[in-house]
Amino acid sequence: MSLEHENPTIVWHLPQPSTALVRGTATELLPRRGLAIRMELETDEGVETWTLSFQGVRFFSVAYDGARGVDELAAYDRLLDLGETPLLARIRAQLEARGERTALRHLAFNTDDGPAYEVVCERVEVEVSR
Repeated sequence: MSLEHENPTIVWHLPQPSTALVRGTATELLPRRGLAIRMELETDEGVETWTLSFQGVRFFSVAYDGARGVDELAAYDRLLDLGETPLLARIRAQLEARGERTALRHLAFNTDDGPAYEVVCERVEVEVSR
């Protein structure tokens, strides 16, 4: 991930530091190009489950530990929209060459113990349950 060319926009941030995550993050591939990232967060009221639910996923990557670069720190404990990136432009061009036109976003998210996620998708929703 390279954030040097754009100023990323914060889409969402964890309500507490990711050091309060009970078990880190869990990733699940969902039908119809879906991806969910789930986190259990310990709060004063008990454990909350936060889910980042991505739909229309065209690309995602996961980087752990030393494979995470300095740029990933910008997405620490928050979901960022990276704007128009070279990766997003390449994916969009490939889809348009096949006659597909869709609104896509390049998003990034990272927690204390990782991993660092990058997702190119049509939309994202944030859900919480107690």
